[in-house]
Amino acid sequence: MRISTLATIQKTQLLQCPVWDVTTGKILGLVQHIWIDKQLHQVMGLTYWELDHEHEINSLTWEQVEAVNTEGVWVNYAHSTSLIVRSTTSIHYQLDEPLWTTSHHRLGTLQDVTFEVNSGDVLDYHCVSDRMGLEAEQFRFSPRVMHHSCDRWIVDMDIMLLHTRYPSRALAAPRACV
Repeated sequence: MRISTLATIQKTQLLQCPVWDVTTGKILGLVQHIWIDKQLHQVMGLTYWELDHEHEINSLTWEQVEAVNTEGVWVNYAHSTSLIVRSTTSIHYQLDEPLWTTSHHRLGTLQDVTFEVNSGDVLDYHCVSDRMGLEAEQFRFSPRVMHHSCDRWIVDMDIMLLHTRYPSRALAAPRACV
């Protein structure tokens, strides 16, 4: 059970935050990557740089995380499990990737992700439009309208239009970021 002070958090809020061992109180390192299953839209774990060994990295499953807030991540390091990941699974490697519609129109680029701390479920993906001008628009897309295929993020505009016409279907449409 997680004892986090936050219900949700963005990936960018966790990068470079300290990783603490809940048993010893020792800082293990700094968060470098958040690992997300692109098909399930679920956080799998994280990778951190070890402070004691400058060039060593370690990965932990999300089940090992005991608490999260914007000041750090507390993990049960003693209960170690192997997290086998491919670099392309990291949301870090997915940021700044283009988002496309099912009709092959570019919408913008992926900038961040918000997820539920306890379950690791992705709540929305943050996108910045490619529109030229003084200020690009920012949108959030529900995992229900996004899928990853052939190394590309695709937003299903048909589902979004269905939601616009029939809002009772409860599919999240994009909304401006606050």
